[in-house]
Amino acid sequence: MVNARQTEDGYKAAEHGRVFVKVDRSFLSPQVCSACGFRDGPKPLHVRAWMCQNCGSEHDRDHNAARNVLSKGVGSSPPDGRRR
Repeated sequence: MVNARQTEDGYKAAEHGRVFVKVDRSFLSPQVCSACGFRDGPKPLHVRAWMCQNCGSEHDRDHNAARNVLSKGVGSSPPDGRRR
């Protein structure tokens, strides 16, 4: 279901030649290593930095989550740049 905010964001993006992509909230971006994709499991909010048990990459919690959301959004965009 599309809410008013998503509709507005979609229109604003189109006005500026951009694509608006919604990433599903159920995607647990802080729990996945942005370097190798390994799901490292839940971490309490006080854990701000962590190391992937699979590849050894060190991550800031927020930066890792942002990379994962960006990757998920870019991966769901159509190659011709049109909105879905």
